[in-house]
Amino acid sequence: MGEMSRIVIGLMQAFDLLENDIIVIGATNRKDMIDEALIRRFSIQHEVKILNNNEAYNLVDKFLKDLKIEYNYKDILHYVETHHKQSEIIKDIIKSIVKMLNDNTEFTMINDI
Repeated sequence: MGEMSRIVIGLMQAFDLLENDIIVIGATNRKDMIDEALIRRFSIQHEVKILNNNEAYNLVDKFLKDLKIEYNYKDILHYVETHHKQSEIIKDIIKSIVKMLNDNTEFTMINDI
């Protein structure tokens, strides 16, 4: 039996031993490589899709407003025209905030630094 098969069997056995009040959250970007028997152990499945421009703008807007950071909406609109993956957007927002704080400047959305 291969290493992956042993891991899957071990995970399924561990899931079977969990109390009913335990919640397990799993995430993958390679669902095609996960054993179907393991996937069936999750009663709810949700696919996170790539954001459209409006959704990406709203994500950045909400994030920055929650932190009370002022920004130029045109810069954000330009940014979201080419950046749609949630992880990429969050990573760039955080880099931009760190740069703003380190340089003591206004917020500017940056990428690839």
